[in-house]
Amino acid sequence: METAFTYEDLLENQFDWHKQTLAGEAVYGARTCYVLKSAPDGNGQSHDSAVTSWLDRETLHPVRVQKTLRASGAVKEFLYYGLRESKGIWSASQVEVKTVGKPGSSLLVVTRGAEQAHLAAGDFDAALLTRP
Repeated sequence: METAFTYEDLLENQFDWHKQTLAGEAVYGARTCYVLKSAPDGNGQSHDSAVTSWLDRETLHPVRVQKTLRASGAVKEFLYYGLRESKGIWSASQVEVKTVGKPGSSLLVVTRGAEQAHLAAGDFDAALLTRP
């Protein structure tokens, strides 16, 4: 199954990078956001060369993220929908990703979960996508 999401998109956390610059505020949809520019350390371990995040000023959760891929220079845009809070932890119920300039997108719908989830490889089995 083809998707615009990659393993690195779901695992890498640009908010842990040491090079962070607050680029001001911007309105995105109905939300006022902090715009944060992130750059990976020079160790070459990231697949991204730069990331710009729009963080909702009230929740500090991203509502939009643009990642520039190191290898191709392509820009992937992530949109976060249905922000929700549970026990002080904010998350999105849907994440859409699309590559700028290409048709189509992929949508990740989160229907369940826990604040302190402990996942194993079996939780990511593609057969689970077709289970009734």
